[in-house]
Amino acid sequence: MTGRLDRHRAGRAAASLGLLLLAGSAAAGDAPATGEPPPPVAGGAGARPRICLALSGGGARGFAHIGALQALEELRVPVDCIAGTSMGSIVGGLYATGMSPREIEDAIGTVDWGSLFNDRPPRRDLSFRRKQDDVADLAEVEVGIKDGRIALPRGLIAGQKIGFVLESLTLRAAGVEDFDTLPIPFRAVATDIGTGSMVVLRRGKLADALRASMSLPGLVAPIEIDGRLLVDGGLVRNLPVDVAREMGADVVIAIDISTPLDPPSAIRSVTDVTRQVTGMLTHGNVEAQAAAADLLIRPDLAGATSGSFFQARAILPAGHEAILARRAALAPYALTEEAYTARNAALRAALKAPARIAAVRIDAPPDVDPRVLSRRIRTRPDSNLDLATLQSDLGRLYELGEFERVDFTLEPSGKGTDLVIRAREKPWGPRSLRFGVNFLNGFAGNTDFNVRARYTRLLADRLGAEWRTDAQIGRTRRVLTELYQPLEFSGTWFVAPSLDVSSAVVDIFEDDRRIADYDVHSASGAVALGAQLGRSGEARAGVLHGRARAHVGVGPSTLPRLDVSIGAWVGTLNFDRLDEAHFPHRGFAGGLGAFLARRGLGSDVAYDKLIGGAS
Repeated sequence: MTGRLDRHRAGRAAASLGLLLLAGSAAAGDAPATGEPPPPVAGGAGARPRICLALSGGGARGFAHIGALQALEELRVPVDCIAGTSMGSIVGGLYATGMSPREIEDAIGTVDWGSLFNDRPPRRDLSFRRKQDDVADLAEVEVGIKDGRIALPRGLIAGQKIGFVLESLTLRAAGVEDFDTLPIPFRAVATDIGTGSMVVLRRGKLADALRASMSLPGLVAPIEIDGRLLVDGGLVRNLPVDVAREMGADVVIAIDISTPLDPPSAIRSVTDVTRQVTGMLTHGNVEAQAAAADLLIRPDLAGATSGSFFQARAILPAGHEAILARRAALAPYALTEEAYTARNAALRAALKAPARIAAVRIDAPPDVDPRVLSRRIRTRPDSNLDLATLQSDLGRLYELGEFERVDFTLEPSGKGTDLVIRAREKPWGPRSLRFGVNFLNGFAGNTDFNVRARYTRLLADRLGAEWRTDAQIGRTRRVLTELYQPLEFSGTWFVAPSLDVSSAVVDIFEDDRRIADYDVHSASGAVALGAQLGRSGEARAGVLHGRARAHVGVGPSTLPRLDVSIGAWVGTLNFDRLDEAHFPHRGFAGGLGAFLARRGLGSDVAYDKLIGGAS
């Protein structure tokens, strides 16, 4: 049985950890706060106070913000500005673009939370070459080699899928650079990881601002904005009451959905300790801000955690009920039904998502030829924006392995709206290492244990060449290096020269009885011409030349020594449509191989060998 790292199970565990920790900031408790807001501003006809929301972070508990917005609309309480942190920034930012609470609820309901914290595209969307990585007994974790030193990624995930979801949800804000020009002025709060200071995001790409505000350090990689690396704003201001006040608010309604600290009896594991420490870091700034709010709302979220993303429908009503419980305090700020209806209609109509793409542009590192990327994109200029097609496009570029993340933005141009695909270089690339182990335990009691490493240099030239070297130590020692050189920008045709040196111990049997171990040493070189068969297969044909030597390591000395030259035509046809490499539920995989040794190619023995298999 071959022991492999169960990447499917490991990926799910990492996702669960992310769901558990995301924005798990602490507050004093879930009990609703008392205290009343100030009276309405005195003045002439039509005068009313400027009302601003301060929405806290708290992971999945932030679904309660949606319910709170629904209740405020039912009470006809206008919202003039919003400041949000983490999940509060996401809900608040979407509402600021003119989305209704119902639209936000429906949009969030379509998110696949189970896969959101796993950057890897579905295996069916991977190229055949990346699928080969799956079956190489290598851990999914990758380390880089930068300036001669080992470099690590900046987070367990880069946020590839998170970025796509946020860009998709904020399409109607395409072209908006100043958040004061949104239908409702908005601020997102993040933390500068370089200085530890609060950063209030008021300009730029809205999706980038939301992404920065909810990037929990260590889990989700920071995002660079204006030269600063930004992470979750909950570290410095999880309830941004002062930010709302600086937006000119006369009345600040603070909705705090952060997670209370656990009692000691509830702390039983390393994840519990991590969550508690994260909460302790933000507990102080939450309480100081809560005290400065005019009206503090703390929905009753007992039983809901920051990772309860699959309980959105159950969490949402808590925010609704908490607002309605303060109906009397909010009544003085209600507009007439006619005025509120007209105001909401104007907010909803202010922005519309662009439906048509005038041009497609590539924003990539300077050493990457845009043609390598553009040939892999199906979205075309002068066409309607199809998010499903675009998501597949981004996945094809991301799975090249060269970029930390690949996302998109929409920018206005003279001809309409341009789609800009942004490929961000890996800070720890372009050279990377992956490690793995495998072992074989035979029924006869023999075992085979090996440690493996793979060095990869991606996009080694402008056509997208890849240099890959595998090294293995153990019962079988081997070094295999190959240059995979595409012949054109689409990557369909390629040539692949390779060198293979190995030393292995081979068991020799007679009538099911092991009689000897041979030490086998071989070295060969090959060159093949090949073609990628879509995303599911690969065909190769070429020539191989090498030499093999073998002698008895353990066993009768009368057994012969071998020293042979090998020259052969070789061909392979492989395909892989499995949904998982090691424990598949759907699909199939298999291959055929031909080895035609010929004396005319330098082989000591002429013979033909055909092999094949399927699963």
